[in-house]
Amino acid sequence: MISAKSKQSMVGALMAALLLAVISLSACLQLPGFEGDPGLGLERVTVIQVADGDTLVIEHEGGGQDRVRLIGIDCPEYNTPEGKDAATYVRMLLPEGSSVWLQKDVSEVDRYGRLLRYVWIEQPANTGDDEARAKMLNALLLENGHAIARGYEPDTRYELLFAQLDAGKEPSDAERLLEEALELTRED
Repeated sequence: MISAKSKQSMVGALMAALLLAVISLSACLQLPGFEGDPGLGLERVTVIQVADGDTLVIEHEGGGQDRVRLIGIDCPEYNTPEGKDAATYVRMLLPEGSSVWLQKDVSEVDRYGRLLRYVWIEQPANTGDDEARAKMLNALLLENGHAIARGYEPDTRYELLFAQLDAGKEPSDAERLLEEALELTRED
């Protein structure tokens, strides 16, 4: 006969082994196009061409190409000196063959059939403002003066951050609290 204490020890050991197996399995599973994505809903793609400052041509990991229009910003037209500077800046950050991560807001495509996305030049740990400032192409173009903030409903997830970057100011504590509250409502 097994004592109650022995049963508890066996159950505890089995639970620990099961937990370890689940953690090990989840670390090994990586879906195509979502490599290393910590549940952020990002798609990993390859940059084929920089069309201009706010439009890329990408290839999906499963095959197929698309044009991507960066959400929330507008770069000068390519036929202007400022437009050429913006495109050169993007090419410097994203040489052909670079991996980027795409983040969808609400809309799938614009009226020209381009995917509407936020483009992360490095995989973010989260999709908060600090990560966006450091790793999101849309934000970097604003921060470095190559674009202006241009919001279009309903794709407004980073509208406040983009407006702040465009204005070149740090957000106030009240603005940070407002953005955090808005972020919580988006998660629901």
